[in-house]
Order: sequence, then C-alpha cells, then structure tokens
Amino acid sequence: MKLIHPRGIAVVKKTVWNRFGLMVLSFSLCIFCRVYSLPEPPLHPLQPTFLSNGSYSEAYEISAVLEDGTFIQTQMMVTNIGLKDSNAVCQLLVLRKGDAPLNNSKRFGKTEWNYSDTPNQALSIGHCRIEQAAGSTVCTMSFKNASVVVSFNEPVNPVKTPSTLNVGTEKDLQQGKSSSNFYTYTVLIPWSSLKATMRIREKPEIESSGSGIMVRSRTVGYPKNFSWGWVYYYGCPTGCRFLADFRFPPHGAGAVAGWVWKDNEPEPQPVTGMQVTYGSTVIDGKKMTSVVVSSPDSSFTITSRYELYRFSVIEDLGPILGSIIKLAIGNPVTRFYQAQVVQSPVDTAEVGVLEVMRFE
Repeated sequence: MKLIHPRGIAVVKKTVWNRFGLMVLSFSLCIFCRVYSLPEPPLHPLQPTFLSNGSYSEAYEISAVLEDGTFIQTQMMVTNIGLKDSNAVCQLLVLRKGDAPLNNSKRFGKTEWNYSDTPNQALSIGHCRIEQAAGSTVCTMSFKNASVVVSFNEPVNPVKTPSTLNVGTEKDLQQGKSSSNFYTYTVLIPWSSLKATMRIREKPEIESSGSGIMVRSRTVGYPKNFSWGWVYYYGCPTGCRFLADFRFPPHGAGAVAGWVWKDNEPEPQPVTGMQVTYGSTVIDGKKMTSVVVSSPDSSFTITSRYELYRFSVIEDLGPILGSIIKLAIGNPVTRFYQAQVVQSPVDTAEVGVLEVMRFE
C-alpha cells in the first residue's frame, strides 16, 4: 500500500469549515439562543431532525481512506448557524499524494436543501446529495473545481455508540433546561469497503477503492461547553477495521473517554482513561507535531507518523474577528496525520489516518 508522504501533501492553514469550525462561527453570529423541545428521531436516518435552537447542528459525515493513501472527508450539515435559521452546508476535503490539499465548502439557505423519500431516501443540499437505493448508499459532492462520488455497497444501518462519548440526554432538552448541552454520535455505516470517483481541478477522473465510515451527529451548544478536544482514528484501507473516537472533557474535568471498534466486534466498545501525549519531530528538515494515543490497559497504541494538514478556524476569521472570538472560546486547531495503530499482544501495525482537534 502506498503511503501519503508529507512532501506530497502541503501543510497549509486555509480552513475547511468542519464540524468544529461551524460551531465556532455560530458563536460569532448567534449569541442568544434558546433551548426547545427535542422531537423524536425521524423514521429514516437520512432525514434531519431539525430544532429551532440557535446553536443546533446536525451533520452527516463520511471519512474514507483509499488504497493509494488518499483521505476523503465529506460533510453535509443542516444548522441554525448564521443570521437566519435552517441553513445548510456542504464540505469536501481531499488529501492526496502529489496534490495540494483540496478543501471546498459552500453555504445554502433553507430553500436550497430538502429530504425526500421518493423514489429513494435522499438528503440533497445544493448539488450535493446522499442517497440510499437498492441496498447501496451513494454520496455525491459537486463543486466548481471538484466532484467526488463515494459509493458503499450497503444501506444505512445505524449503530449507536457508547454513552461515554455522548453529552446530555434528550430528556434534559425536552424538559427545557436552558443550560443543557447535547451531543450524540451514531454510526450509520460501519467501516466498510467503498469505491470513490474523483475529479480534482483540471486533472483526469480517478477511480479508486478503499474503506470508510459514515456517521451522523446532532449537537446543541458550543464546543467549549462539552469538549476541549477530539481524537478520531480511521483505519485501515484494506478492509480491516480499527476505529477510535475520544472526547476530552472541558477544562480537564474528567478522563478522556470514548470508544474503539475493532475487527470481529459487533459494535463499538467504551473506553475511558485514554492517555494522549503531544510532542514534535523533524522530517526532511521540517518540524512537525506528533501525537501518541495509548489505551489504559496497553492493548493498543496509535502513533502519528506525518502531519498531513492543519487548519485553524480563528486564523481563517481574520485578525480582528478572530481575536475577538478567540477571547471567548480559545483557538481550536485541527490536524490530520498519517498514523498507525499497534495492537497487543499481536504487535501488527496497521496504517490509517488520525484526526486531532484541540484548543491551543
């Protein structure tokens, strides 16, 4: 398997409005928010459950690692972020060896997105679409300078993750507790084989295979209220499965907790007390950050190898607005790494992608 090398992927600062960036942007646009009752989840998992709360967001995200080392992340989000409610956003990130990072995002108004169950269940936002039909799930992301189609040969099949990752309860929101924060994370398609077709800038169309995961998150509140950072690991592209998702509690109030999902396990398993250490390394004369994630029972260790991509929401907002928002929430920075996981007692290394967000 070919590996992404840092010389093939430039480390840049330009921001993709990811799950954290959109929440931060909401802080600058919506200061006074009320909590409304939370409706029951919809019958089909591709249908958003929309709240009137000013900080509400609901996102559908695919993260995929291809056989040549390319990393793709797509996101379709409906949100009340902004000056008007019922907005939507499409986002696309592609990290590919030999190419500059591709990051695209576009915002849409409430009349530019919809959910339909005829003839197939589909969520459409502008020219972006997730559709389930005939036992398959297809995500199409279309922008002026790029288009990506990710195809799973299986339908959406929701798997709830352990409560170690979730924040708050739907009951709290239904009771109208104004101080309640809410976060749930559901796996819609477990780590599965997929095919991807890409047209990046003016280059010829590329087809490749790999593995990926599709998830759905629902959020009320702002990042600083329920997390001081996140760690995600996606691996590996050849079909084996090792997924990890951990949340840092705000201000160190508790242990780093989340879940891992290994091969031959029917569902994610809760984990608490994770150890996350940061350092630095020099590769080809460039100083880069490094991260090591260790389980409390020493059953696995995730180690970063190369820093692929970095972005800061605060920096993207500019010096004036960015400095104002930074005073209120800090500086959330997200980095992507090529990484490997080593499991004991087997001690075999599998390569994947590590995503780390923390406040700096």
